[in-house]
Amino acid sequence: MQNTNQSTKWKIFISPIKYLIIITLLLTNCNIQKRKSANIKAFAKLYGYVRWFHPSDEAQQIDWDKLAVTGARKVENAPNVKALRDSLLLIFRPIAPTLKIYLNNENIKFNIAEITPKDTIGYKVIAWQHLGVELQATYYPGYQSSRTNRLVSRSENKMPQVYRQLDSKELNYKNIRMKISIKGTENDSIGLFLLPMRNKYDLENIPTSIKPVYFKCHNEWRSQEVKAYIYSEELVIFGVVYNGDKTILIDNFEIEMEDKGSWKKIELDNMDLNSVIEDGPVGFYCFSDKFYKVGSLLIDSKDYCLKIEKNDEIKLFDKCPQFGEILEKKISDKLSIQLPIALLGNNIQTFPAADKLKLKEMKQELNTNESEIYEHLGALIITRNIFQHFYPYFDVIKVDWEKEFEKAIEDAYNDETNHDFLNTLRKFTAKLKDGHIFINHSSDEWFCLPIAWEWVEDKLIITKVLDNESGLKVGDIVNSIDDISSKDYFMDKQKYISAATPGYLNYLSQRNTIHGKQNTFCSISITDLLGNKKVVKLKHSLWISDYYQKFVNSAKFKLLKNNNIYINLDQISMDEIDSLLPKIIRANGLICDLRGYPCNGLSPFLSNLLSVHDTCKWLCTPQIIYPDHEKMQFKNWEGWGLKPKEPHINEPVVFITDGRAISYAESIMGIVKHYKLATIVGQPTAGTNGNVNTFDLPGGYKINFTGMKVTKLDGSQHHGIGVLPDIYVEKTIKGVIEGRDEFLEKAIEVVNKMKHEHN
Repeated sequence: MQNTNQSTKWKIFISPIKYLIIITLLLTNCNIQKRKSANIKAFAKLYGYVRWFHPSDEAQQIDWDKLAVTGARKVENAPNVKALRDSLLLIFRPIAPTLKIYLNNENIKFNIAEITPKDTIGYKVIAWQHLGVELQATYYPGYQSSRTNRLVSRSENKMPQVYRQLDSKELNYKNIRMKISIKGTENDSIGLFLLPMRNKYDLENIPTSIKPVYFKCHNEWRSQEVKAYIYSEELVIFGVVYNGDKTILIDNFEIEMEDKGSWKKIELDNMDLNSVIEDGPVGFYCFSDKFYKVGSLLIDSKDYCLKIEKNDEIKLFDKCPQFGEILEKKISDKLSIQLPIALLGNNIQTFPAADKLKLKEMKQELNTNESEIYEHLGALIITRNIFQHFYPYFDVIKVDWEKEFEKAIEDAYNDETNHDFLNTLRKFTAKLKDGHIFINHSSDEWFCLPIAWEWVEDKLIITKVLDNESGLKVGDIVNSIDDISSKDYFMDKQKYISAATPGYLNYLSQRNTIHGKQNTFCSISITDLLGNKKVVKLKHSLWISDYYQKFVNSAKFKLLKNNNIYINLDQISMDEIDSLLPKIIRANGLICDLRGYPCNGLSPFLSNLLSVHDTCKWLCTPQIIYPDHEKMQFKNWEGWGLKPKEPHINEPVVFITDGRAISYAESIMGIVKHYKLATIVGQPTAGTNGNVNTFDLPGGYKINFTGMKVTKLDGSQHHGIGVLPDIYVEKTIKGVIEGRDEFLEKAIEVVNKMKHEHN
C-alpha cells in the first residue's frame, strides 16, 4: 500500500511538469513562427523597394520571381535582428550596392558622394517611372514601367498598335483577306495580320498569336493584303503592328470574303477611318506607349488616315525622382533602410557598379529548385508588393494590408496542397474588394453541379435544373449544403471572393458554390414546392464551359408588344445594331438589356442616343515614382469623347442592368446614367471598372486585377458603388417558379408609361 501511495504521489508530481514542458514547447514554437513571419515581412518590404524602385542595371539582370522564393528561404530562420540584417545584405548588395540596412536607433546619414562618379560627363539620371505597372504577363499597353534614359526592347507581350474585331459566324469555312493602303519611309516595314479566335474573351493571347506578315514601305501610297482561312471560330482580329524607327501612315481597310470563286466585300462602318475620336478612328483599338504614338492624321479637310510614329522622348511622364533622392523606410520593428531611387548612369553602367562576382554567384544560386513552401511564400511576397505599390483603390477600401499579409503568411505555412494555397491567395486578395481579381491555377475545381441557385427573398432558391433525374424543381428552397446552413455555407465561400459590391459578390458566390472537383458529391437539404423536406445528392459532373453555355441568352433582338424593340447587348454586335436602326427609330420604345458583359465595339451605339458631345474624363492610369502609394498622381484623365450621330433615337429608352455588369459594361452604363440617355431598371452594377492588369507567380498561379482608377463621369467615386438604377427591381420566388423575367417586365412597363406620358 505504501509503495502504491508513493507511486500515486509521483504521478501527481510529474503531471504538472509534463504540462509545463508542453506549454513551454508550444510557446517556443509560437515564438519561432512569429520570428519566421517577421523575417519574411522584412524581406518582402525590402524586395518591393529594390525590385520596382531601385534603378541599378544589376537589378535588371535578376529573375525576380526566383529571388522572391530563394530569399524567403534564406531569411526565414534568421535567429535575431543582426542575422536578419546580414542575410538581407547578402541577398541585395549584389543588386543594390549602395543599400544601407541599420538599427532604428542608429543615426545613419546619407552621403551623396557614395553614388556620385568623379567625372559626371556623359552621365544621365536613371530612375523608375510606372504608368500603373508593367508586369511579366501585362498585355494592355497602357500599363508601362521603364527607367528614364534607359532604352529597353519592346515587350513581346503587347497588343498590336491598331486592331479591330469582327464576328466571324458568316465567315466560317471561308477564305478572307484584308487590304490596306500604306505609306512610309523607303525600306521601312509594317506587319499586317488576320487572326481567327476560338474564344472572343481570349484577348490575352493576341500578342503571341498574331504572326504578322511584314511588307516594305514606300514613299507613296501602296496597297497590301493578307489572307486567312476561317474554321469554326467566334471572332476575327485584324490590324497592324509597327516596330520601326520612323513614321508610318495607314488608310482604307478592306475585308473581303471568297464566295464561289470571287471576292465579296464585307461592309463594316468606318473602314475609311474618317470618323475619329481623340485616340483614333471609331471602332478601332489604337494603343500608344512609351515607344510609339498612335492616332489619326488629317490629310485634307475631311479625309483622315492612321499615323504611327516612334517616340523620341522615352520618359513616360514629366515627374521623375531627382538624383540624390533616397528611400528611408522601416522594414521591421528594429531595422530601417536607406536606398537610392535615382542613380547616375552612362551608356555602359549605372554608378556605382556592384561586385560582378557576387552578382554572378547570386544569379547562379537562383537556379536552385526550392521546396513548395518557399514557392508559396515567394508568391505571397510578390502579390503583397504589387498591390502595396500599384493598386489604385487603397483610399477607398481601407484595408490593413500588412495585417492581411501576416495572416496569409501564417496560412501558407499551414497549407498542405497547391489548392490550399490557391485559397490562401484568394482569401488574401478578397480583402481588396476588386471585382477584377481572378486567380487561376491548374489545381482549381472546374466541374459544376447540374443546377443553378440564387438568393431570392432571403432564401436560396433552385432556379434551373439540368438533371431531370435529380428530382429537383425550380423554386425548391435549399436549407443546407453538406449539413451546413445555406447562409453559413455562402458566408464561408465569400471569404475567398473579391468583389466591390454586394450584387457582384452574390453573383460570384452563387456561381462558385456550384463548382467542385470532378465526380465529387454535394448533399443538399431542400423544401420542395409542397412543403416536403428531403435530401438530394448531386455530382460535380458538368465541365464549366459546357455548364455556363446552357445559361446564355442567345436572343439578340425581339419585337415586343406595342411596337417596342428589345436588344440584348450581351450578344448583339454593332453591325447588327446598325442594320436594325431603321426599325429602332420607328419603334415606340427601345429596351437594352445589359445584365452581363457586352459585345466589344458597342460604344458607337451610344452616339445614336447622345444629344451633346461627350467631354467627360473619367479613366486614369496612375503615375507612380514612389512606393507605398506616396504621391501617386492621377493626371492623365481620359474619356471616350463620343459625338452625337444620326439617326438620333428619340423614342423612350430603358436599360436593364444588375450586379453582373462589370468593367466595359459599366463604362456604357456610366455614360447612359450621366447623360440621362435612358431610364435604368434593375440593380447596381459591379462597381469595378478599368483595364485589367495581370501577373504570373511562382508555382503557376496567375492573378488579374484593376490597374487604373475610374470614377463616375461627374468625378465622384465609382469603385464599390457602381451605376445605380433609377428603378430598383428584385426577383420574387413566385416569378422564378413561373419562369418570368421580372426585370424585363418592369422595363416594358416603364417604356410604355414613358411613351404614354410623352404622347
